Amino acid sequence: MVDNIYVIEGNPVSWKEAIQMTADELYKNGCVEADFYQNCIKREQMYPTGLATLVPVAIPHAESCCSIHKNGICLLRLATPVSFHRMDNTQEELPVDFVLNLAVMDGAVQLRALQNTINLFQDKEFQSDIRKLKLQQLKKVFVDKWKPES
Repeated sequence: MVDNIYVIEGNPVSWKEAIQMTADELYKNGCVEADFYQNCIKREQMYPTGLATLVPVAIPHAESCCSIHKNGICLLRLATPVSFHRMDNTQEELPVDFVLNLAVMDGAVQLRALQNTINLFQDKEFQSDIRKLKLQQLKKVFVDKWKPES
């Protein structure tokens, strides 16, 4: 189960800076070790996570065994889109509006979390308001709709 959910916003200028912002939030809240950021970067370079969902999102994460103390998720709403390489076509870049960094210790839970995230960002009801909501409202909507199985 993922109980530690953080929602932030920012204006990073690169995909690396976007991952840094989410990793810093997870680190600040005791979910991950300091090297989690580097583990996410390495994985993103090998296996890009940009998804062309209704609301474009990237889902960077480290391997489930690396640098994680407790399960956590950080959702970053971007002021302006940042380009990530696409998951389905790694040669192509995709400007994303959100970055959702997963810090999950168990591989099976991580897979369910990834599936839930993809489904959520394809949900028309969810995507209609998420760019405009205040941050606390966005967190409530996100938590209510994103219900990973334990």
